[in-house]
Amino acid sequence: MRKALPVFLAFLPFTLIAQGGEKAAACFWSNDFESGIPLDWEITQVERQTSAGVGLGEFVPSFTLGTATDANSGGYFPVPDRPIGNRFIMANDDASPCNCDMDTVSLTTGPIDLTGRTGLALEFRAFHEMTLGAGEAIVEASTNGSDWNLVDTLDPVAGAWQDLFLDLSAYDDAPLLKLRFRWSDGGQWSSGFALDDLCLRERFMTDVSIVGVRLGNDTASAFVTGDQRLGYSQVPLEQAAPAIISVEVVNRGTTVAPLVSAHAWLELNGTDLGDAPFPISPSLQPGERTTLVVETMFVPNSTGDLVASVVLIQPGNDDDPSDNTGSATMRITGPGWNEGYGAMAIDDDQIQGSIGSTEGFIAANRFEIVNEGSTAHGASAVLGYGSQIDEVVRAIIMDGNFAFIDTSLRHTIAQADLDGAAGGLPVYLPFANVPALDPGDYFVGLQRLAGTGYVSVATSGNCTLGQSVLMEGATFDIAWTDAIPMVRLHLNDYGVGVDEPGGRGHLGLRVSPNPATGPITLAWDQARSERVVVRVIDLFGRTCLQFDLGHRSTGPQRIEMDASELSSGTYTIGIATPSVTSCTRLIIAR
Repeated sequence: MRKALPVFLAFLPFTLIAQGGEKAAACFWSNDFESGIPLDWEITQVERQTSAGVGLGEFVPSFTLGTATDANSGGYFPVPDRPIGNRFIMANDDASPCNCDMDTVSLTTGPIDLTGRTGLALEFRAFHEMTLGAGEAIVEASTNGSDWNLVDTLDPVAGAWQDLFLDLSAYDDAPLLKLRFRWSDGGQWSSGFALDDLCLRERFMTDVSIVGVRLGNDTASAFVTGDQRLGYSQVPLEQAAPAIISVEVVNRGTTVAPLVSAHAWLELNGTDLGDAPFPISPSLQPGERTTLVVETMFVPNSTGDLVASVVLIQPGNDDDPSDNTGSATMRITGPGWNEGYGAMAIDDDQIQGSIGSTEGFIAANRFEIVNEGSTAHGASAVLGYGSQIDEVVRAIIMDGNFAFIDTSLRHTIAQADLDGAAGGLPVYLPFANVPALDPGDYFVGLQRLAGTGYVSVATSGNCTLGQSVLMEGATFDIAWTDAIPMVRLHLNDYGVGVDEPGGRGHLGLRVSPNPATGPITLAWDQARSERVVVRVIDLFGRTCLQFDLGHRSTGPQRIEMDASELSSGTYTIGIATPSVTSCTRLIIAR
């Protein structure tokens, strides 16, 4: 898979892989296909054909490397893009370099020396739907390269990657092992078969591992309305709901794990909110996964970071207790630039891809409003790759049935918007009528209205199906996507100066150079003799730098600032006096 990008922490209820998870016995043999296909692997060659099935005399590999976009280039192999931009190996009979007959194709590893190794297991991800007449996908093993034994026939699962675990203890201590993955298109023009993240481990006897800890219900459907259980990276304090905690666990041991449970405790800005015991899970077979969910009564009562810490509870000893703990941190927003302008968001705050078109479209996210009294002030969106100036867009808010509620004024994309988007800076578009939000589901998106070029919205992270949507064409045909558009709902106004070109607010704050690689210069116009404080805020709303300049006299001001403590990324930098505040965006690009 694609190497993990930095992922910003989320908020209630949602997502982040547990800190401390995935620490079972290390993979002694693995392949994520980021560096290509090993030279000693064998791949069946297949003949290219015309659409009528006539051979062209040209033979190509049946398995190739690519992304979800490559897989679905023919429209019949919709591999989920999880994580965004993920690269994997696939057999696809309808995409480049085929059309091909793939009645029986195989991918065979090179020889693997297992001398002295015991308790072996193979873990990997597979996408195998068995749609459009496709045949089976099977895994085989050989200790001599010629005689093959069936290890497993994979069950088909529609629309999702599977996390698979195969017991290979029958091959403990083998000096030579080859693995073979075989797939058939059933003699039809069908879809394909994909593999990723192969890993061979030696297992402990007892080893239950935390895979992920999240705030929110990982088992919830986006199509069940009336509560707030979906994944959010930010939620305004006025819409905070009782915290829900999910923990995904897997039994990586060689024996059955009985009565697995967990215990969690919550903190808000370092203040203990209390403990939460999880329900007890039935016993887990070796390789089996489950998700434990506990619904707490704790409702955040201030803005800041909500932290859930989890520890596994199980009878007896665990041979590897290092992966029995995990945590997730989420953000609660509020009014003002220091608190995120009441943002409600589901993205991971890190550009990973984009979705767009040269035609009309709406890229939108579903948000669950549970408390009365909120109003939709506006939406922000990060423009994606390839967006062009002079294209016309607007923000739009719809109810849970996609019925129109309100829009912003039309906005013509300018070069400053694209420059900001390169550093993750969103365009903020206030709604015309600031509609009141009754409890219920709402879709908030960026709509491309007019122009002759291309517009896209950046994507960040993955969500449960039904939470993000791309609506295209004159009839706004709905296509659910698990790649999250970087579109946010704001329940409070953006501050003066944040969305103004050039970053000028009440004090006319200027920052140079911007983007910066080293020291920066701040300049502004001091209208009164007042105390001045400088603050740098990251995308979480956390204060990274702060210093008091004391009283400054009236007139033009200029200071040099050391930004060496700031890592690459986008920040908000501001100066404040007792009477006025000015802030702008700062991009660090080292």
